[in-house]
Amino acid sequence: MFFDLTYPSEDLRGMLQALSRRFATRETEGNGLFLAEAVKGFGKSHALLTAYHLFAHPEPAKKWMANQGVDWAPPVNPVIIIKKFTDQYLPFDSLWTDLGKDLNVRWDPTHQPSLDELRAGLNKKNLILIFDELERGISNISDPAKKSQNLSFLQLLSEEANRSNQVTLFAAIYDGAIEPGSTLKRVPRIELRFRRPEDRAAIVRHRLFTNADSYDRTAAEVLIRSYVNTWARFGVNTQDDYFTKLKSSFPFLPGLIELIFERTSGTGGFQGTRGALGLLAAMLDASESGSFLFTAGNCLLSDSACADRLQDLDPSGSLINCAQRNFQDLKNQPLSEALASAVLLASIVPGTKGLTREELVRYIARPGCDPNQFESTLQAFRTYGSYFHEREGRFFFDLEENENAKVEIEAIRIGDERAREEIRNIWKTDLFKETQQAVIFSDLDTTRNALGQMSKTVLRFVLSPRRLSGPERYALYHGMELRNQIILLEPRDDAANHLNNPDILVAAKRSIAAATLAPTAATAERRNRYEKIASQEKSNVRDFLKAAGIEYIRVEEWGELHENSVFEIESLGQAWDKQSILDYIRRQIYPRAFFHEHIRENLSKFYGQTVTQVEHTYKNTLAFPVPTTYSEVMEAVITLVEDRNRILGLQHPRQNACGERVTLGAGEMPSAILAQPWPSISRQPVPEPAKPVIPVPPSQPVAGKPKLEPSVPAGFMETRGTSSCKTKGDLRQEIAAKVSDVDGKGIQDVQFQIFAKYEKASLADFPSALRGSLAESGTLDVQIELSIPGPMDKALSECLCESLPVFENGTYTARLRVISKPADKPQPPDEEEEA
Repeated sequence: MFFDLTYPSEDLRGMLQALSRRFATRETEGNGLFLAEAVKGFGKSHALLTAYHLFAHPEPAKKWMANQGVDWAPPVNPVIIIKKFTDQYLPFDSLWTDLGKDLNVRWDPTHQPSLDELRAGLNKKNLILIFDELERGISNISDPAKKSQNLSFLQLLSEEANRSNQVTLFAAIYDGAIEPGSTLKRVPRIELRFRRPEDRAAIVRHRLFTNADSYDRTAAEVLIRSYVNTWARFGVNTQDDYFTKLKSSFPFLPGLIELIFERTSGTGGFQGTRGALGLLAAMLDASESGSFLFTAGNCLLSDSACADRLQDLDPSGSLINCAQRNFQDLKNQPLSEALASAVLLASIVPGTKGLTREELVRYIARPGCDPNQFESTLQAFRTYGSYFHEREGRFFFDLEENENAKVEIEAIRIGDERAREEIRNIWKTDLFKETQQAVIFSDLDTTRNALGQMSKTVLRFVLSPRRLSGPERYALYHGMELRNQIILLEPRDDAANHLNNPDILVAAKRSIAAATLAPTAATAERRNRYEKIASQEKSNVRDFLKAAGIEYIRVEEWGELHENSVFEIESLGQAWDKQSILDYIRRQIYPRAFFHEHIRENLSKFYGQTVTQVEHTYKNTLAFPVPTTYSEVMEAVITLVEDRNRILGLQHPRQNACGERVTLGAGEMPSAILAQPWPSISRQPVPEPAKPVIPVPPSQPVAGKPKLEPSVPAGFMETRGTSSCKTKGDLRQEIAAKVSDVDGKGIQDVQFQIFAKYEKASLADFPSALRGSLAESGTLDVQIELSIPGPMDKALSECLCESLPVFENGTYTARLRVISKPADKPQPPDEEEEA
């Protein structure tokens, strides 16, 4: 039975032929020592066991040797001594003492026997020595002197084996460069190195299949060629030498034998060949019947027997569990289990981790396999396999999670609407750089409501993710307050729809997922990697938005119906953010000269109106130029008034101006009235006659009458202040409360203070009196103090609030000096009462 399970590999056949010569022809030189040198799992022990059966069971051995074409005439009744040195320590630290017991000879334990003593002890017996794990036995001798004596005794045995067939020595070692291998290699020997992978495959085939020697080799070659042709469709070509290996290792792929026997058993992964054979047997049991090549893809993750065998290589089972989780996530992919199983086996064995794409093709692709299915399955693992990694062209599983795959899995759970909100935030915050005065168009009602809630003192922006139709544009503007202050921006690409673009949605979902996972990362390094992914995906969203371009929708004509309205599309060049878009509109679409000319052409409509009314007209009239700064209309009016050609007149209680410098302040200009120009009038100054100075004698007090004091309201002077108010209306209400008890013109003066700070603001949006000619983005810190002298009554003090300049998000305070009513004082007592 043993011989039926033994495949005569090249090394084993060499041993059989040498033994045949040794005992059939009495040729002894060079074949007395059989040294099996290899790492664990390559068949050393089986070779020694074969030697034992050759001598212990000569009759079945003769038949088996004859089948191999070798004669066998073993010695009669040999003394066979087997020592496996992992099972026990050497007794008394001496090999000869232990051998002496088996030979019924007593040798002095303090020193090794001489050659004559050895020959006498043999007494013409044929000695067969089989030493397995010999290195372990020698290394267990702690006494250096004893160890040296044992090595000398081994040399004595090996030399005698080469002189006479009375001693035949079989020894198994791991490394011939160290003791006892270096001692044994001093004599001629037969070496068994087990180097041929083809032999290894044949051995496995012989152990696992009953028809290992009788299978149809022609049919096998046809099957192999069908595999080769399939691999060629995947772009993997097969050289002639590899085709030869395929035939030699059939039905196993050569790479599978290498994985299990060279990289795994050869490095101590399995406990002997039995572990490797047990894994292959489990793979056979788990596979369906049919004709196919066995590969690593047959080590099925879903099969408990295969998983149990793999646990010899992964005792904690951690990596197996990681691969199984990824497989469960992707089991709907057509080749998912074969791919996960093959990659796990290549990840769990020692040596170079993982498989190349070419190796994966050979492990997975069977005849009839669709290349598209292979590529889609591989891409799914690359994208969603949280423990599946790719590095330097090799695919493998690892305990460290793949951040990109983890992000992909998390992104799957994120809905489209949440992704759209992320797109809106990125667009407004990172790209357009305006959040308060901008809205992303979704539908008409929502967008109009958002515009209605924004501040009307500055521009409002509508960012449309798609091209709007004419009726939609008309409905957006129709009925809106100060509608010419609404800037509509649409994509340059007619087919664009940012909120439904699958690429933008995917990038937004990955951005959310990575940002969500970053705080949960176990290490700072992993957190940084998640944050880097989030940043990159945000950048991808911005790039997608930029790629579609952006254009300004200008109202050319506005009619009662949308059919009578005309919208023109204006290019904005490479402008993307609010500031660069406004700069482009000011320079290219509504330059200052164009604005001035438009007011000049329409002056007849504005005569009799205040500057505030004209500003309101421009801010509310579609198809008029759009005022893009706080004071654009006011500055244009001033320019026309100061024109020496006397184009426009301006009337105000403090100054009437036409063709001259306007000296009205920012608080006075809004109430100034536009008027038709008037001609210049030359005036000569007329000197007034000097008035005679009449000396006034100092007044003398009149006896019995008190001296008269200047007439002032009765009471005493005090200062009253308001708290900080957000609006002018709030300030007016506070002032009214503070002076409610003041009669007549009891307010002597009012001092107003205004504070405001604008960070990262467009300076061009503010009056030139505050920022000069600066139009860049910057920080503006405003502090204004205004003092209005009195006396004045309560009504006037309240009205002054309405004339203050407007600063959005500013604060307003006031301090008033008032004459308070005198408190009722007790009358002094009469002189008589005092007496």
